[in-house]
Amino acid sequence: MQIVQLKFLRTTAFVLSLIFMESSMSTSEGLVFSVNGSASNYTNTDVRIKDNRFTMVMRGNTREGEMPGIGIFEGSIDDLTLEGLSGVASTMRVDRGYVDFYHALKYLKLFYDTGSRIAKLDVKPTISLKNGGFLLDLAFHNSGKSQVAFSSPSEWEGYYNPIAGTSWAIVTGVRDDNLKIHDKEREFNTDWLGSSAMLNREEFRGALLRLQPGETRHAKYMVFPSNPFIKGRYLIGVSIAIQEVVEPQALKGNVEFVGQETYVEFPRDYPSTPEELATFATHQREKNQ
Repeated sequence: MQIVQLKFLRTTAFVLSLIFMESSMSTSEGLVFSVNGSASNYTNTDVRIKDNRFTMVMRGNTREGEMPGIGIFEGSIDDLTLEGLSGVASTMRVDRGYVDFYHALKYLKLFYDTGSRIAKLDVKPTISLKNGGFLLDLAFHNSGKSQVAFSSPSEWEGYYNPIAGTSWAIVTGVRDDNLKIHDKEREFNTDWLGSSAMLNREEFRGALLRLQPGETRHAKYMVFPSNPFIKGRYLIGVSIAIQEVVEPQALKGNVEFVGQETYVEFPRDYPSTPEELATFATHQREKNQ
C-alpha cells in the first residue's frame, strides 16, 4: 500500500533499540525491544516476548500505512518465528544502541496482524465538497476490548510543535496516479487542525474523550486544501498527534500515528465554481495575513 507522505515534516531516522537480557535472565525476562516509529516525534512502540507469547504496545507509526492507529496487541508466535527474530536481532549493526527500523518491520507487522487487540484506537477520515471548501469527518473508533481515553479533539491546540508538545490532525490527498510522482497539481494537504476548526465542538464536553469498545465518535471540521488541484480519484490520509492518552495505562503518554486511508472522487478541479474560487481566495488571504 502506498503511504501519503507529509513532505514538510522533519525527517527523522526510524530506529530500533534492542535490549537483550543476560543469558541467565533470558528465561524469566524474555526479549524486549522498542521502536521509534514516528517521523516527527519520539513515540516508542514496545515489544516483549516471553515463553512464545508477545505483547506489543504500539504508540504510533507514521511511516507504514498498513499499521494505522495505536493499540496493545497480544498473541503467540511459533519457535521458527522466535528463532528468526532472535537471529536477525543478533546480527544487526548497533549504532549507540540503535539499529535500522526496517529490520524489525516484518515482525511488527506480524504482531499487528495476528495479535488480539487488547486496546485499539482507529481514526478514519471522510472528506467532501461543501460551501466552497471541504467538510472533513474524523471518525474515532475503539476496535479493541478495553476503554480508550485521551485528550478530547475539542482541546487540541492545532499547530505543530514537537518541543512543546501539541495535539493536532492534518489531512493529505494524493491522486491515485500520483502516489510516486508527487505532481503539485495532483496532491494537497490541509492546515494543522485543532479545536478552533471544529464544527461540532459542543458535542465533545470535558477534557477527555472516553471510547468504550465498539464505540465511534465523529469530529467534524471545515477545512481548505493548501493549493488548487485537478479532478480525479484521491487517496485521503490523516496523521494525528495526541499528547495525553490516559487509558489504558500501558498507552499512557503521547502518541503520533496515521489513520485509516480512504478514497474520494472529486468530479471537478478545485477551485472551479464561483463559490469555490471566492471562498478559497478569501481563505488564502486570511492565512497569509
